[in-house]
Amino acid sequence: MSTEAESTELFLESLTELAHRRGPAVEQPNAHAVARNPLCGDQVAVALRIADAQIAALAFDVRGCLLCEAAAGALRQHGVGRRLDDLEQAERFLLDTAQGDVVAVPADWSTLAVFAPLQSFPGRLKCVLLPLQALRLAFARQSPDADDSGAPIRPW
Repeated sequence: MSTEAESTELFLESLTELAHRRGPAVEQPNAHAVARNPLCGDQVAVALRIADAQIAALAFDVRGCLLCEAAAGALRQHGVGRRLDDLEQAERFLLDTAQGDVVAVPADWSTLAVFAPLQSFPGRLKCVLLPLQALRLAFARQSPDADDSGAPIRPW
């Protein structure tokens, strides 16, 4: 197997592992959003519980490609405790990486390194950014009143 083929296989394995990470439902979310990519049909719904301007809990429902699922998986893994500016830092890393810039992975976002091959596929950047877009929308739309039913809620 060639080095390029091995690299591609490792890239796909890493993405698949991230994409299959699931998290629990969010108890009493106070922020919801749905982001869509009309070009490919990907859709990401997110439910958040935000406390003190930080993500206290998050859940995604992704109906999209492997890259979109993997990006949501990375955010599931690293998102709790993050603030909006942390999400912007992760987005900046992905944008720079897709443009071919050599940049360091942001602190405590090690899983984002799996997206380094994006520079070879800049057209797929929107797929990777869609879960971040959904998170930003949810932050913008957060309600101070959480659902008080006590039932776990998923955003879909």
